[in-house]
Amino acid sequence: MFSMKTSRGSLDWESVASRLRRQLLIERAIILLVLLSFLARWGYTYITSSAYAIIADGKPIVVVESKTVANELLDELLHSAGMESDEAEFAQKVELKRMAGRGPMDSESAMAILKAKLRPLGDKWVILIDKQPYVALDAQEQAGETLELARQRFGKLVKNLAEEPSFKENVTVQNQKADLRIWRRAPREAVELLFSPEGKPSTHAVKSGEIAGEIAEQHGMKLADVQRLNPGKRLNRLRIGERLKVGMGKPPLTVVVRNQISRVEPISAGTESITSVQMYAGKSIVLSPGRSGKRQVRVAVVYENGVETGREILEETILRSPVPRRVAVGVKSRR
Repeated sequence: MFSMKTSRGSLDWESVASRLRRQLLIERAIILLVLLSFLARWGYTYITSSAYAIIADGKPIVVVESKTVANELLDELLHSAGMESDEAEFAQKVELKRMAGRGPMDSESAMAILKAKLRPLGDKWVILIDKQPYVALDAQEQAGETLELARQRFGKLVKNLAEEPSFKENVTVQNQKADLRIWRRAPREAVELLFSPEGKPSTHAVKSGEIAGEIAEQHGMKLADVQRLNPGKRLNRLRIGERLKVGMGKPPLTVVVRNQISRVEPISAGTESITSVQMYAGKSIVLSPGRSGKRQVRVAVVYENGVETGREILEETILRSPVPRRVAVGVKSRR
């Protein structure tokens, strides 16, 4: 009897252990199925997600709906800068990366951000001013035409050039990699960029006794230009300390023009005194009235971007020599 009970007890424990093993296997299977389901859903989301980020130097700057749209936007950016995708590059390292869980933005907004953030580069003919690039064109001939148009812009404003218009700055043309944001399709567009004001507008603090016309003249401006820069201000009622805008910054390029003018000027004859012992001291008599002379002067009026900055005498020709006025001055003592 004892041995049979032991056998049955042993069978009962084996049955319990078997059930526990089955239950553990079922639980593990369920956990595995849950994990597989989660991984499957994550994988499906990742694979089916079409949102792509455009990354510059390791930082995502925009997220768009697909890789195709991302490439199209980059191509459009280069094309708007006058380059094809196989001819240009970006100053930054640009990559595309799938971006799950991020909502894409519309193409117009994405393009605005790309234009602000990315710097496309391409081989262009660049006009450098004091070694700094300011405008890029497709051909060397276009760069030359741009500089000629820049000279004519102010050179045509004068009637008689003393010499060809020149540049105050050191201006060179070079073929190099250029930031395509300074690229222009035509020379006339490029000229406008060369004369676009840089920096902050300059201002003038009104001093006691100053009037608007005098302030405009001090800064080489017309009164109408001062009014245009200061809308709403009453220029006929300026207050001491009031600040007026008197310029929109200095353009990178300065064209120097010398206008040649000729004028006839009188030459003072002066007075020649001759002492006379026959006349008492304090007495004088005009011996001859003399005559003023004449000279022709050729002057170069110097302008910088249309504003007069000085005058230079180029040549002087005496037309009539002056004859001094002769006066006899008495030195005789009255004693």
